[in-house]
Amino acid sequence: MVQAAFDKLLGTIGLSASQKSQGSTSHQYVRGLLDKKWQSDSSFPWLVEGDFLSGSYARGTKIHPLNDIDVMVVLDGTGLTAFDKGQTLNAEVRGAGTAGSPVNSYTYNQFGHISSKMVLEKFHDALKETYPNSEIKKHGQAVNVWLDSYQLGLDIVPCFHIMPRDGRRDFYYIPAGGDQHTWLSTNPKIDKEIVDAMDTFHDGKFKPVVRLLKHWNEVHNASRLESYHIETVAVYALGWEQKITDHADGVRRFFSNAGIHLQNPCPDMTQLGGPVDTYLSQEARQATVQKLREALQHLTTPPSAGLITLPAHQLGGWRKIYGVSFGV
Repeated sequence: MVQAAFDKLLGTIGLSASQKSQGSTSHQYVRGLLDKKWQSDSSFPWLVEGDFLSGSYARGTKIHPLNDIDVMVVLDGTGLTAFDKGQTLNAEVRGAGTAGSPVNSYTYNQFGHISSKMVLEKFHDALKETYPNSEIKKHGQAVNVWLDSYQLGLDIVPCFHIMPRDGRRDFYYIPAGGDQHTWLSTNPKIDKEIVDAMDTFHDGKFKPVVRLLKHWNEVHNASRLESYHIETVAVYALGWEQKITDHADGVRRFFSNAGIHLQNPCPDMTQLGGPVDTYLSQEARQATVQKLREALQHLTTPPSAGLITLPAHQLGGWRKIYGVSFGV
């Protein structure tokens, strides 16, 4: 009974095959337009092959609406040098080999450091020119393009591909966002590998559980947690030691184990970047922990006299968490 209710809910909040197909088609179209932008705008940065989808859409943990398909668009970094914490890295910034990309002029200090803020602004302006009737806005580390006719949004993330010369794993510099000129280290491909491995370990149940948790966050936690933060906490809370038996078990274990990861700084699952919860206010943090406790209490309260069977009690507890229509 409970599992059937979860299956029905997953069908409601998940993405359809047509949405996934349209998302893929749209991202390829936008990428093609950006790749040719330098032909009409000599100040637009050159691009190189290697763009890819990232974020929850690529990892299979996205829920409706399809408003932020992350598209990593790789900038030509020919001739550039990678820095981290003021130190020169022994690494190559990948490029096509021809020097002179306009991105080299997007500097913000006397050291010639490339400004991620200026790059984002250039992408914003270029996309606004290309889609004059669409809503275009800067969205953290990306520029969001809302395609109203398809009811989907693309988050275009300009990035540099950094390839260490000492054999370490490659990674990407993405804009820090906001009014910052700096770049953040990340590798969404590692995120995907971790989530895929976690899903395999848990026999295909991890990704559905994450989608259920994101829905709970939207409906019953006032969307206090960001999507990637939920996935990261789920990795730590569900772990590699004991497999999830079913969706209910996975969600319940998250409610039981997530509190410690929300009360303390939460490391990036790839260990490349800093904590993923710096956006979270202390008030929102404590409110979320309280919501977790309340949810767990709904699942452990003894049945009332009116509920005489265990399955009915379980469904009643889940309805307090996911709403009265759960299982109907």
